[in-house]
Amino acid sequence: PGGGILCTTAGAGVASPTISACTISNTLSVNANNGISGAGLAFYGQSSATSFPTITNCSIASNASTVGGGPPGQGGGIAITGKWAASFTGCTVTGNFTPEVGGACFIGAGSGSFTSCTFIGNHGTYGGSLFLSNGSVSLTNCLIADNFASFQCGAIYSSSSNSQPQQAITIKNCTIAANTAAFKAGHAFGETA
Repeated sequence: PGGGILCTTAGAGVASPTISACTISNTLSVNANNGISGAGLAFYGQSSATSFPTITNCSIASNASTVGGGPPGQGGGIAITGKWAASFTGCTVTGNFTPEVGGACFIGAGSGSFTSCTFIGNHGTYGGSLFLSNGSVSLTNCLIADNFASFQCGAIYSSSSNSQPQQAITIKNCTIAANTAAFKAGHAFGETA
């Protein structure tokens, strides 16, 4: 995972980097074992403590996660899984791709807070922009537009089951427009199994 930047934790370790005014682009993450990619930026770990990374005024663009002997990569631009509370402000997440879930961002655990961010032109099979499973996301003053899912939900896909309870999604003052999906739900879709 993390073709551009990878942050990991273990035990009771904490990693709370500050990343600002960076461009993370044209990276490739070839998944070999766990399915978590985050081709541009990945937060991954098994720590019992929560980490608080801050990402400000960054461009995460034209990254791709793919398959290399394991399950398809998740999160073309960003992947968050484990005890992370990542905060993004003023970031652009554009033109990222995954053959699996979350073209722009996959949140498999932990949380992502996005303020004044744009998600444009990302592509995934489920959730062209965001895919949420067993985590939470907050979106404030964001633009989510022109994202595409080759199966379900061009914008935000939220999945829950008995083992992964209902996800927390907060959306305030955002524009969600012109997202498309080949099968159903161009904008938002929630599924319970």
